Amino acid sequence: MGGVCLKKRVLSFLSLLLTVVTLVSFLTSCSYFESIFPGGTSGPASSVAIPYDTVVVSLAEGEHFRVTSANPVRVKPGSSVKFTVEIDEGYQYVSNTAGARFINDSTLYIATAKYPMTVELEVKEADIVIEIPDTPPEPEAPPSDPETPATPEIPEIEYETVTLSAEDVSGHHFICWTVDKKAEYGGDVVFLESSGTFQIPKGSTPIANYVDDAHHVILYRTNGGEYAPQCTDYYYQTFSNAHYWMPNTLHQGDFFYREGYSLLRYTTNQDGTGDYTTLGGKIEVNENGFVELWLQWGKNTVSDLYLKVTTDFSGQKSITVTKYSGNDENVVIPHAINGYFVTSIAAGAFSGCNMKSLYLPKTIDHIEDGAFVDCYQLTEITVHDTFTKVKDSAFSNCPKLQTYYLNAGRLPVHAGNGEGMYCLKYERLRKLVRQGGKKIIVVSGSSSLYGFLAQKMQEAFYGQYSVVNYGTNAGTLSHFYIDAFMRFIGEGDIVIQAPETGSGTQIGDTNIEWRMFRGCECMYEVFSYVDMRQYTKFFTSLSEFNVDVRKTSPGKSYESWSDFLNEYTDMTTNRDANLNNPGYLDGTSTGNPFNANNINTTRTGRLNKLCARVRAQGGEMYMSWAPVNANYCNSTAKNAATQKAFEDRMASMIDYEVISKLADYIIEGKYFYNSNYHPGPIGAGIRTERLIRDLKAQLTKEGIWDEAKYAS
Repeated sequence: MGGVCLKKRVLSFLSLLLTVVTLVSFLTSCSYFESIFPGGTSGPASSVAIPYDTVVVSLAEGEHFRVTSANPVRVKPGSSVKFTVEIDEGYQYVSNTAGARFINDSTLYIATAKYPMTVELEVKEADIVIEIPDTPPEPEAPPSDPETPATPEIPEIEYETVTLSAEDVSGHHFICWTVDKKAEYGGDVVFLESSGTFQIPKGSTPIANYVDDAHHVILYRTNGGEYAPQCTDYYYQTFSNAHYWMPNTLHQGDFFYREGYSLLRYTTNQDGTGDYTTLGGKIEVNENGFVELWLQWGKNTVSDLYLKVTTDFSGQKSITVTKYSGNDENVVIPHAINGYFVTSIAAGAFSGCNMKSLYLPKTIDHIEDGAFVDCYQLTEITVHDTFTKVKDSAFSNCPKLQTYYLNAGRLPVHAGNGEGMYCLKYERLRKLVRQGGKKIIVVSGSSSLYGFLAQKMQEAFYGQYSVVNYGTNAGTLSHFYIDAFMRFIGEGDIVIQAPETGSGTQIGDTNIEWRMFRGCECMYEVFSYVDMRQYTKFFTSLSEFNVDVRKTSPGKSYESWSDFLNEYTDMTTNRDANLNNPGYLDGTSTGNPFNANNINTTRTGRLNKLCARVRAQGGEMYMSWAPVNANYCNSTAKNAATQKAFEDRMASMIDYEVISKLADYIIEGKYFYNSNYHPGPIGAGIRTERLIRDLKAQLTKEGIWDEAKYAS
């Protein structure tokens, strides 16, 4: 029975095979195969027979264009075909179904017509190029009628002196005195002390303002604009004080509006002076947990702009700025013009302009290379963290461009996670400045994030110094962080640089990479603290950060929190490896992190300039080393001569003391767990004890430290 079934299946298969062979033979002998697979998907086009003496090619008629040449046409197989097309004004060519070329906005050219075809043409509404003309001057007011009485002058406000003292309110703390209305309803702030003698407008009523003990307050003054959701000239914001001492301001979320203006930043004084922060940046509050901020606006530039309105395939229209012909010192590009968002700047659009400051809205994500080339007077720029297609070459040859104000155009992604908590290091440093006293700041990559205990060092110096663990990430720049907190260095402060020796980013490099933005995401104002002419790849890396890192990640609250760091900014989620095994090793590789060739005059020259600035402000700078896994170090790295050559080269090229020996920071592998530079808590304690020893020895040698004086 089985043999009969098998025989039937074989006969059926042979019959099917014969049918397929016959069908293929038929298809390859006619134009049908060629019409489905132009050029032949199974072989060269020349191998397919074309039985036509002539082929007919036609161009299908459509909306908004006409064929003005012969249509259809008959040609010999393999010949070229041209159609002349007239497209309606206001429309432009997009594509065709034959893959043919469209030449000079009028001719469809088909290089080879091998079979009959009907070609379809697609056109769309054309991009519009418009020029916004100069705003005509306002007409002069006609002379006033002599008989019309002049507008009365506003009388000067009379003041009276009062002496007041705020009462204690259970569960609340005092924040400020206002008159006539509470701060939460926009009352004018007149005094920040809870008690004292001060002046208020005569006849007004002073009001003591409080907030519950779990919150602090920011009072925004719109300074000519309005808080859009409530149409008020103020906004009262409370924030939790459970974890952060410095609150984050509102990001650029269209909260505030002023006709014809763009919001630049926030400042503590109405005239733009005082402390400032970028949008979404951190701001200090006073001892009561209160700060009053004034919005600072820039008048939009709308004249002398040439604009191109483009339509994407979804039908969405947007504006590209193609040229600016004005001569304003302050150029402010609005987020929208004529109802369309401004999304890009064309190459050469601002080439050679004489502006001194530039504002770019958060809607812009693309700036072409050379858009701002040769802007010799451009000094400062305000941008948003929304770029996706911008490179440093967009601002080439702008020799004075040194100040970057980076506004948050969206909520942060890394708030409360890992490196997003680096803002606590920044907060701690600023708080210590307010408290006064001397500071020790240890700057490094993740080797100090994991492998240094600020609390332990602070206790070892008997509280004579407050210590900050400024360990970040090996991919971030130690040079930048020292540069950025230079304004917080004072008399007697100490900066210890402890680089991962195999990383140029820790020994004077100035090429910014995307990880800088992850660490600074909640404190963008630090970019305005440095002269950015020293640094490269800011715009390139910001775009990479948005495209490759943040992508479409949802934003988080600025109050997001984790226990990643403690109050001393030491890592709390660290853990030790299994101490019963030989220890961690990154794969199976070993290496030499003490290659003296990593040290060059360019890098050390930058570090020496930082040291000179630290000293000019009354501080001192020293160099120590990062902890490294002994299992990682190969025989060359463990060689005493290699280590001495590295130490000697560094010491000979920097202007500050190298206070440590490399050998002391090569630590047993059993104290590392996920990187050759990441000690667990025990390894961090060993490294910290050695750094304390080295620093005390150096300070004793200089006559700055007397252990006996404090130990007793």
